[in-house]
Amino acid sequence: MPAGGHYDAGYEGDATIGCNGPATVTVTLIFHYSSNPGQGGNGAKKGATFHCGSDCEPKVHFTRLGLFCGYHYTFADHVQITGTWSGGGFNGRFSGNGPTRHGSAYSPPSVCS
Repeated sequence: MPAGGHYDAGYEGDATIGCNGPATVTVTLIFHYSSNPGQGGNGAKKGATFHCGSDCEPKVHFTRLGLFCGYHYTFADHVQITGTWSGGGFNGRFSGNGPTRHGSAYSPPSVCS
């Protein structure tokens, strides 16, 4: 087992919604996370559902819990967006995936010294 305790690491995923005219938008973000090695887990976390006008910037937060000091972690995360819109007598659904973001964590000095 690596030496010296553990720490948590917070991450955020976001999206930008922009419409060409007046609209009502309902959007949900899902944060898909993957950790290597398996500590930190793999899965998905559904964020809050946002109700907004033509433009908004919804966010979803995720915290990896219990990462061990002295152990190097790598991550590959992405955000999935789903939602509906209505405006100008029309309505529809939308969905998509954001780019995969890669990162790493290793023994933050403020926690693991």
